[in-house]
Amino acid sequence: MVTKVENKILLEVCDLSKVYSTNGTSNVIFENINLTVYENEFVAILGHSGSGKSTLLRLIAGLEPPTSGEIYLEGRALTGPGKDRLMIFQNYALLPWLSVYDNIKLAIDEVFPKKNKKEKDELIRTHIRMVHLENALHKRPSELSGGMKQRVGIARALAVQPLLLLMDEPLGALDPFTRSHLQDQILELYYKQHQTVILVTHDVEEALLMADRIIVLNVEKSAFIGQVIDVPFAHPRDRVKLRADANFNQLKNETLMLMESYFEHSLMRESKAF
Repeated sequence: MVTKVENKILLEVCDLSKVYSTNGTSNVIFENINLTVYENEFVAILGHSGSGKSTLLRLIAGLEPPTSGEIYLEGRALTGPGKDRLMIFQNYALLPWLSVYDNIKLAIDEVFPKKNKKEKDELIRTHIRMVHLENALHKRPSELSGGMKQRVGIARALAVQPLLLLMDEPLGALDPFTRSHLQDQILELYYKQHQTVILVTHDVEEALLMADRIIVLNVEKSAFIGQVIDVPFAHPRDRVKLRADANFNQLKNETLMLMESYFEHSLMRESKAF
């Protein structure tokens, strides 16, 4: 059993709103979202397509500005991207002309310019070992499977030692077996690194397997936090045992029913708009 220490607040999202305006028409994504994330917490943001979950993650990453509201990291107001937050995307975002080693080195060079060559090499190789890619050290992305590419992205993100790791459906394009394997690897790294993680997903079982808390987004006129689910299962989690656990299956079914109800309400609202 992994013992988790009581931690202080790392991230605060306060009255956050996002509105896109095009040709005089406003599209309100969400209004007055409030969220607190603690150090060493694994939070999943769950919602159907169009619920604003990826937009919320991009705002936390600083990739686009909020329309109103504030985001604080360790009490500091965020005004843009920073090396204290790293984001892993579904599309891997690797440079195709660089090897596994050099893709990670590029990030290390940017974040740790004062480290010497030996220190950088040790940091790169340590994180390559963490994701079990030692044999692919000098391969380029075109020589890697989808799962291997995503492991490079995870190693690169962890190597720069961010305060907050943001994951935008990073496993969505993978086959079920590779996805399960990478879920286990991410959890293993989460335990080792004491990393704070926010994962965007539409997969209920993935959220329940990995997260301490699940933020479920709903949409009416705009998106809002419909429910917060505290996941009661101790870490580390064994997927085989959990799938046989009556409490896990009950919570999974309740969450699926909640998601279905949110989706049906969304369809009804969309039909009334036409």
